Amino acid sequence: MFKENEDFTPLASFNKFLKMVSDENTKTVFTGIFDYKEEKVTVAQNALHEVLKNGGTLQEAHHVYHEAAKIPRAEMIQLVNDLNIESGFSNSEIQSSLIIMENFLDMMMIMSMPSRL
Repeated sequence: MFKENEDFTPLASFNKFLKMVSDENTKTVFTGIFDYKEEKVTVAQNALHEVLKNGGTLQEAHHVYHEAAKIPRAEMIQLVNDLNIESGFSNSEIQSSLIIMENFLDMMMIMSMPSRL
């Protein structure tokens, strides 16, 4: 990487943002989410390079990248729940109740959608 671009990397930008957050527990949550995102991007980049290395097309590589990088809603909710517990914002009993409520609301939303015939 070029030295003049170091201030514009995702990590540098994140660290600038984190300096504005005063609460250490909040920093724990944000850092956990950032680290998770970085891990997903690394796995996706490796998958993309593997497809290209093995003779795959750019379209195939992009598809593999997007599949590896996507974060399902349920996975993101679980991550935030775990980080809330880790940081002391919540406990497992409360977070379990929130997951149950979230699932119930999802079910109600699906049931209220008009069916397509």
